[in-house]
Amino acid sequence: MKIKGKIFLLAVCLAVVAVLMPKAQGEILPYYSGDAVVYFDRVIFGSANTGALEIFTLINNEIFKTNHIVSDDRDYFVFHDLAFHIEESRLYLYAVNGRYLYKYDVSNLADARLLEKKQDNSEDLFFGIGAFGEHIMTVGTRSIKIWNKNMQVVSDYFVNIKFPRSIALSPNGNYLFDTTGSSLKIVDAFYRNIISETPFSINQENDRFPYYDPAEGATYVVGDASLKKIHFNGGAEEFNHISDFGYDAFGLPGRPHVYFTDGIGIVKVNKSDMRPIDWAYTTALGAGNGWAVGLRVVADSMGEKAIVFNGSSILAMDNELNLIDFYAAQDEYNVPLIKEPLNLTSDKRAAFPNNFVNLSGSGFGFNEELEIAFADDKYYARTDREGRFRIMLKVPDVKPRIADIKVDGQVSKLTYSITFEIL
Repeated sequence: MKIKGKIFLLAVCLAVVAVLMPKAQGEILPYYSGDAVVYFDRVIFGSANTGALEIFTLINNEIFKTNHIVSDDRDYFVFHDLAFHIEESRLYLYAVNGRYLYKYDVSNLADARLLEKKQDNSEDLFFGIGAFGEHIMTVGTRSIKIWNKNMQVVSDYFVNIKFPRSIALSPNGNYLFDTTGSSLKIVDAFYRNIISETPFSINQENDRFPYYDPAEGATYVVGDASLKKIHFNGGAEEFNHISDFGYDAFGLPGRPHVYFTDGIGIVKVNKSDMRPIDWAYTTALGAGNGWAVGLRVVADSMGEKAIVFNGSSILAMDNELNLIDFYAAQDEYNVPLIKEPLNLTSDKRAAFPNNFVNLSGSGFGFNEELEIAFADDKYYARTDREGRFRIMLKVPDVKPRIADIKVDGQVSKLTYSITFEIL
């Protein structure tokens, strides 16, 4: 990659400022991180950079936004990060909003179902998340936690992490890769000891995702001067890039190449000799004024796809780094929905057995499964994205003639009931 002319340099500087400067409410927010997965040969990706969980898919070389999920917590109303995970042929989305770890079933992309949310007993606040092999990893203010698919903590590593997207976990869960600061630290996740520490050149501290390839036992890290290939024994090879910035490295296990972002674009490098195969400037791609930061690579039946979180837009690129399509940043800071107080209302307060009652409610969790008990009868419903629901109930023939209609939120654990007279 070569930079020509002062005008281009000025554009790059402006792009850096546009992405890295704090954003005020009312401004369009940039995309700088996210995750991607292939599910039944569909490329799916998402980001939490607007404060909501946005899910996209690539269909016939076009990007479509399929869902927009907001936090159900009135205090911690901003999602910070997300990760996709396939478990037993279903697609799940894990996310963190500071207070909680959330798990959604997004097998149907347009119909996200909130299954569970967990708050850490140590009052750790979660700001980063990733899926590695069979494990989910959260990065919090107190520790890195490794979870299983049942949302149980199986290991933790107490360390203060300044940049939550600078941590990776080996697929088997044995090793942590930490690029915070100016070195790659490879940590034994069980014994918590540092196996090796290899420095790399930086001009500024920022998130830079390390890519570990278990097939060759090497980790790739993008410093602000070069891409480094680092072995467990600390030995390293490198490719000197021309940007003054470095962000994410990513690839697919066993493939002969790896990709990385350096702000001005994306580069594809041969693993064996660390020479560039291809590259693309991304500052003018998509919505323009871009800055390549976050990166994920997946492969469907048509080949590899690189998803670049490029500031002004999200780019989908093929394995030759040609632009397939882009989604332009357009959402302002995610204003939380105002959560309503718990309430139940029926269209009648008394009725004869076998008649029907229209029950509605509000104030429960967003997209939450509900269990409804009318005397001894059980019903199930689901709230909408504002915590509301509506359902028809059949009046039971029971005694005593005064019965409760009780609604229990399966995730929020919120409960509310009203009395009903059976005539």
